[in-house]
Amino acid sequence: MNRPRELKISLWKLKALGWIGAGFFTAGLIGSWMSGQKEVSPWFIPFILLSVPVLVQAGTIRCDPRFIYLSIPLGDFEIEWAEIKRVERGKSFIVFIAGDKRLNIPTPEWWAGDDQAAFGEVIDRFLAEQSIEVEQSFMADFRFPKNTKKSNNS
Repeated sequence: MNRPRELKISLWKLKALGWIGAGFFTAGLIGSWMSGQKEVSPWFIPFILLSVPVLVQAGTIRCDPRFIYLSIPLGDFEIEWAEIKRVERGKSFIVFIAGDKRLNIPTPEWWAGDDQAAFGEVIDRFLAEQSIEVEQSFMADFRFPKNTKKSNNS
């Protein structure tokens, strides 16, 4: 498959959403506590905690002719294009599956940077060349990378 140079996608929109959510609900928790409504404060905690998965998934996506890479706070992950046999798409994530390996990346709405259009074209071309149908999946939004973490030695 003919893929261009390395492409890089920023996920700053996802990171911004996470920090805004965490900040907003933390301000609500502190504000309610300080105003004497201590019984209301605990209700903000679940919403603050919902920001954590968003922040954990925010990082950088890269691809080159051989791999797709995901760099997030949990670590660096990669999957080889040639290994991908299935692709699932949820509302917010695309999951590349190769046997027992799985790499999930946020959907294009969250991408930013000069290479975002080219990256989308590379994925579309790959899917067409490999005759891979994208499966719509509710669970795609709840998956984390599996067996794709790069070792520290690579």
